[in-house]
Amino acid sequence: MDIRIRNCTTGEETVRPMTAEEVAQRETEQATEETKVLAKEATNVIKVSAEPAISLIPGWSTYSADEATDWIDANVSNLEDAKNVLKKLAKMVCALRDDRFPHLRANG
Repeated sequence: MDIRIRNCTTGEETVRPMTAEEVAQRETEQATEETKVLAKEATNVIKVSAEPAISLIPGWSTYSADEATDWIDANVSNLEDAKNVLKKLAKMVCALRDDRFPHLRANG
């Protein structure tokens, strides 16, 4: 690869081959930009998928904190009920984690 150098005073332009260090730096910068683009695309996919995942948890996706605790008081009276609530909460926490911290997203 060549690099063009223009003298701002004279306007003269010279061309010389890039050094190995310059080539490595350019490749690193290109890889970094590509990684940023891929990360942004992945984040957009995750954000789109988090909302439907949360909305699949009946009622919970729209409850206020008070409504959620009132619902638990009214509907959780034994271990089986508590396990069902914990499973729904786990799904919501995972969907929120995937949305907020995509690098921690589970692979399974």
